[in-house]
Amino acid sequence: MLVGVLASVAAGQNLLRNGDFELDQDQDGRPDHWQAVGDARSVTQQLSLDAGVQGRYSGRLQCTQFQAINPASHAMLCQFGVTVERGKWYRFSFWAKAQALESQIVSVALSDTSNWQNGGLQDSFCPGADWTPYEFAFQATRDIGEKSRLQIWFASTGTLWLDEAQFVPIERVRRRPGKVFTPADPSRNEIPNASFEAGASGFGSAEADRITHWGGKMNRLFGTIDSDQAYHGRRSLRIDLNEENQPVSYFDYFSLYRTFIRAPLAANIGWLSVQPGRPYVFSVYAKTDRPDTPVRLAIREFEGRSFEKGVSVGSTWQRYWLAFTPTQPWCYVLAGPDLRETTARPDPPQTATVWLDALQLELRQRPTRFVPREPLEFGIETGQARRVFGRAEPIPLQIRAVNATDKPQILSLALSLTDFFDQEVWRHQLNLELPAEQAVQQELLVEPADEIQGFLRLWARQILPAPPGRMGPTDAPPSARPPQEAIEQTLRLAVIPEYDQADSRFGMNHAYPWGYLLDLHRRAGLTWVRDWSLKWQDVEPRKGAFTFTETDYQIRRDREHGMKVLGLLPFPSSGWSSSMPESQQSGDGYEK
Repeated sequence: MLVGVLASVAAGQNLLRNGDFELDQDQDGRPDHWQAVGDARSVTQQLSLDAGVQGRYSGRLQCTQFQAINPASHAMLCQFGVTVERGKWYRFSFWAKAQALESQIVSVALSDTSNWQNGGLQDSFCPGADWTPYEFAFQATRDIGEKSRLQIWFASTGTLWLDEAQFVPIERVRRRPGKVFTPADPSRNEIPNASFEAGASGFGSAEADRITHWGGKMNRLFGTIDSDQAYHGRRSLRIDLNEENQPVSYFDYFSLYRTFIRAPLAANIGWLSVQPGRPYVFSVYAKTDRPDTPVRLAIREFEGRSFEKGVSVGSTWQRYWLAFTPTQPWCYVLAGPDLRETTARPDPPQTATVWLDALQLELRQRPTRFVPREPLEFGIETGQARRVFGRAEPIPLQIRAVNATDKPQILSLALSLTDFFDQEVWRHQLNLELPAEQAVQQELLVEPADEIQGFLRLWARQILPAPPGRMGPTDAPPSARPPQEAIEQTLRLAVIPEYDQADSRFGMNHAYPWGYLLDLHRRAGLTWVRDWSLKWQDVEPRKGAFTFTETDYQIRRDREHGMKVLGLLPFPSSGWSSSMPESQQSGDGYEK
């Protein structure tokens, strides 16, 4: 489902017949133009009419017996002949509710039944007991006429109700990223926690080294908070890059990758709001452990351009900046060591220590004096590199709050945990007394509980005091209360049953490129990986010339992290051994 739609919706005709489920001209108790389909040997289902959300009727699909024996084992409500044109945009919306739905998940798709290819819509939702509206916007990937099938289905027993369904053409939609910071005051900094006084909260890493495979890029911070070095305040971010901690990305498919990350750049997490076409400048104070260390500053836009600049940093704090004009309304910033070999620097240093501090993104052509984004800021960390915990473990939270003003302040926070279904399972309120121009850190444990399990989202919202002359925030009517989310932080967490057996029936098709993810993988009970590094082309690239060097790296790493390896021989021949004439071959090297 798209996170947000920015383009206005064009008025369009509903391409569905009987989308409101009011028609039953043959009076058979089933809505006209809708069908229930599925394998009758494994599924017992019934389509009928029931009370609607607004009109008289809704469609009701009840499955009383289910057994998964083939791809057609499903309870499905569908309509044929929903015509779409390739490249055009459509919105499928409806109201739904469910009861005793064992699978909890309902899927939606548009299929071309002539060859069973997807038409661009393929998603899912989790209906509850109350009528709820749902909406999916998508771009058609093919022309489909009478052979199309709009389908809504689930794979279990249970009952699903559907009403007020619309399938309409719309104008092109523009995707919106999930986590967007509202614009700061134009005279201030757009970057939260920009001088790391609230710890590492809000920062991760993204490599500048290009990795072409789809195994996953860096997704946690490479660096530590240094309390002994700072340009602004008392803390900075320290990035050490050396032989002992060198990040290496592995992947076994298509080709074998063992990529040393030589440019691990620190990046803010979330998207900063900017004005396209206006001049901005990103600045950072930096120092290194030796003169002439290469450092890179970068801006990456959401579905847009990248702006980059390499600088040479010395052993004293200095400010460096990158001026740019954004083409998109959202971006994030990056900075860090860049020890890649280039034409201009054919022999870069092999190790480096870089300190970063006082990052600033501002609507200016040149940087001005550094200021924090907000006078009060806070960050939350779990105190560990991981965010996944066992059922018996408490979740350790470290809350660090910063007061940039010259007067003491009190920061009140409402903390809560919500589960996969957005239901609150834990709540706590915290009041932190902050001396002027200082930071305070407090530890908190979320104790294990039956309801605290699975996917979790931690919310931390600032509670603002009521304006003078008004009631307090808890006893005031909603319209009179002050904003409850002046500053907000969120973290995604998980609590799982830990698996400690030597073997299981679960695994992954390709090993994660990062070792710590393999450790989490193993802890969750996925003990196997399928490995593609034994391809004939890789181990005998030339007739009689065998090499297992890279294959050994791939398999040894998996086993060192406790994985069992299923080695595959997936292709019939090496390139040099193929009997196909050169004239018959097409495509790139892998396809050949």
